Amino acid sequence: MDATRKQEYDQHLESLQVSKSMIETAKLEGIIEKKLQVILSSFKEGIEIPLIAKILSMPEEEVVKVLKEEGLL
Repeated sequence: MDATRKQEYDQHLESLQVSKSMIETAKLEGIIEKKLQVILSSFKEGIEIPLIAKILSMPEEEVVKVLKEEGLL
C-alpha cells in the first residue's frame, strides 16, 4: 500500500472511531435522560427514594441530588 492510500485508510479509521464515540455518547445521554425521567415520575407517584435508587442501581444520594436540582426536595 502506497503512502497516500495508507493515509486515506488511517483517516477513514479515525473517522469511524469518532463516529463510534459519538454514538456511544448519545446512547449514554439517552440512558441518563431515561433515568432522570424515572426518578422524577416515580417520586411524583409517591415511590420512596430508597426504592427508586434500588430500581435504578444508583446511590440514594444521586437520586436526592436530582430531586433537589428539580426543586422537588
